[in-house]
Amino acid sequence: KRTTFSTVGYGTIAPNLHSDGRRGCALVGMLVSLEAFIGILYAGFCGAILFTKVMSIQSDAHVLFSEAICIEYKPLHHYEAQDHPCPVVMFKVVNKLGNTKGGEIVDSEIKCLVIQQKLSRRQQSVATVQTGLQSGVSRRFGDSLMEGRTTESNNNLAEHNTGRSTVSINTRASSTFNPLDRIRFATGIGNEVDCDDGMITVYNRTFESLEIKTCCHPFFELDWVVSHILDETSPLLKRNVQKKIKHNGGVWPHELYNKKGIRESLQEFNKMILSLGGTSQESGASMTGRKIYQFDDILIGWMFKETLEKRKDGGVRVNFSSLHCVHECFDQSGEDFEAYEEKRQKRKTE
Repeated sequence: KRTTFSTVGYGTIAPNLHSDGRRGCALVGMLVSLEAFIGILYAGFCGAILFTKVMSIQSDAHVLFSEAICIEYKPLHHYEAQDHPCPVVMFKVVNKLGNTKGGEIVDSEIKCLVIQQKLSRRQQSVATVQTGLQSGVSRRFGDSLMEGRTTESNNNLAEHNTGRSTVSINTRASSTFNPLDRIRFATGIGNEVDCDDGMITVYNRTFESLEIKTCCHPFFELDWVVSHILDETSPLLKRNVQKKIKHNGGVWPHELYNKKGIRESLQEFNKMILSLGGTSQESGASMTGRKIYQFDDILIGWMFKETLEKRKDGGVRVNFSSLHCVHECFDQSGEDFEAYEEKRQKRKTE
């Protein structure tokens, strides 16, 4: 019979520890023990790797996200002269197993995170910068990095109290180096302060949650249209537009109710992350899926085509070829689609 690393001593094969019938060979015993130990480790590692691969496949949500972000608005003649509702940001998600029995996603939830980077530059005294250096290398976000920081910046840091901050000094190639010439305060949430010749440039990277209408779906079977209203609380709008909407009682400004006005009202962002989580009806495993959008993915004045169609037996099925298809909300309502596609293709090749 044959043996393996992890089955030493079974069957008719066993280590001969007594080569001369009386004296044992310790070297052979140690070698066989090492082989058995390596065999057990090998089997354990193979099982762990296989389990990890299977779990990673099961945890990947079987969904497809739309490539574009559509902003939909209605024609003017549908409303009164000064009664324009806010445009709506639209995403679409379809279940890849929507046409398969048991492919539903139970208790699914969608969240959207917007990452924005804001830059401001202001005058600051050297004494204030030196106070920031003397405050220590590592501090909580709740503490002010520098005296004289504006109240708005302090409030912004307090909202994202999630880590520690560090201070690093970048030297210049000069024999008479002054540490105050170039000082950088970097924080774990992406906030950076550059001091150069008395001027301070603040790079504030913020993470804001986007309010999703109908963010939960108890039984995600076919498709899901995700929407967000561009109202006075939307982080996608510029501050002055938010104030106008609030002043109008939640009504979109008349002069901005067109594709050009909506485009100018948007606050440019770095990334928009749409994530979905739920439980697979088929395997019972928790699964997640996400899609990262850029600002260039926004398409104003267009809406998604219907992805559901009737089957011959009277049921409903998903037409996956229609997921990325769009059409104008009404005549001449949409931006130039060819320019939009050209911009996206250029970004992919970069």
